[in-house]
Amino acid sequence: RKSDMGEFVNFNAIGSFDEVYSYIVALITFFTMLKFLKLLRFNKRIGMLSKSLHYARQDLSSFGFVFLIFMIAYAIMGFGVFGGSLQSYKSFFTSLTTCFRMLLGEINAPDMFAVSRLYGAFYFLSFIILVFIAL
Repeated sequence: RKSDMGEFVNFNAIGSFDEVYSYIVALITFFTMLKFLKLLRFNKRIGMLSKSLHYARQDLSSFGFVFLIFMIAYAIMGFGVFGGSLQSYKSFFTSLTTCFRMLLGEINAPDMFAVSRLYGAFYFLSFIILVFIAL
């Protein structure tokens, strides 16, 4: 219609649905791969991997739980300290994503130091020490 020209069209809901769709597809792909590995159990090496993971299940789940607690704690701390100043800590989810990126080596320490030298240094150094050395 000609009367609608120049009006703002909000695609926020469509973007949110697309993001949820991407997460669902990733989850389905993950479970499909698990089913595929189950089918390959007759292979000697895959069977050995499956048995090893089965024996280490309790230790791996304990490690995963502790790791998740550390990551959530640092995401909350990063959101609280840097959330108002840095785009990469603007919400809990982006803060958690930034923590995972730091874990992978993409470090934004100068940005943290620019916000607060004391808190930035404490956050960065304690993250490196606890995550890389303790875990």
